[in-house]
Amino acid sequence: MNVEQELEFERDLEKFVGESDFLFTAKDKNGKRSLSEALLRLREFTRLYVEQNNGGRSSQSAFLMVRDALVAERELIPLRVDQEPEAVELTADSYQRMPAEQIRLKYRSDPTFKEQVDALIAAGKV
Repeated sequence: MNVEQELEFERDLEKFVGESDFLFTAKDKNGKRSLSEALLRLREFTRLYVEQNNGGRSSQSAFLMVRDALVAERELIPLRVDQEPEAVELTADSYQRMPAEQIRLKYRSDPTFKEQVDALIAAGKV
């Protein structure tokens, strides 16, 4: 990235962290979880994404996609959960309308969703 792109990246990072209430932790090399390590991971992986896929131009959506991918991979863990979302019953129809990538990520990261998918498969509905 050139100097202008670096400045844009830092402004976008600051804006993303401030507006999204970035409250995640990640393990450092010693296995200790911290917010600062989560911020370092977000910065590192978003920088790689931007350099490889956006020609060095950062965006809020790049930070969002990288954050969501790191959460799905359990690299980032929420610091706190204010409210447990209500589980919505998964139907064969709603499953079939979901994009494959969303199914894959949710199946790996959401135990309730995984159980519901497994039940649909066992019942021969999908």
